[in-house]
Amino acid sequence: MDDSSGLWADPHDAHAPRPRPTYREPHPVTVHAAVAGVAFGVLWLLGWALVAADVIGLSVAGQAIAQALAGVVAWACAVLLACRGDRGAAVGVALGITFGWALTGLALVAQSW
Repeated sequence: MDDSSGLWADPHDAHAPRPRPTYREPHPVTVHAAVAGVAFGVLWLLGWALVAADVIGLSVAGQAIAQALAGVVAWACAVLLACRGDRGAAVGVALGITFGWALTGLALVAQSW
C-alpha cells in the first residue's frame, strides 16, 4: 500500500522528521527540598543570633554584622548546592537567609528609632 500523502513516513527514511529530544534536569527543584532549605537558613541565622547575643554579648549592630557574615557563608553554601547538589535546597537556603537579613534590618531600624 503506497501512501503518497506523507502521513505515514517510513521510519528508515532519511527525510522523515525525527522526534524532538527531551532533556531532563539532573537535579530538579522540589518543594520539600526548598522548604528544608528555608528551615535550614532560618535555623542557621537563629543559631548565630543566639551565639552573638549570649556567648559573645554583642549589641544589635554587632549582631547585624554577625548575621551578615553568617549569611555570606550560607549564600556560599547555596551557590555550591546550586552548582553541585540540590537546587531546591539552594533556593530555600537563599530565601531563608534573605528573610533573616530582612528581619535583622528591621531590628536595626527599630533600635535606631
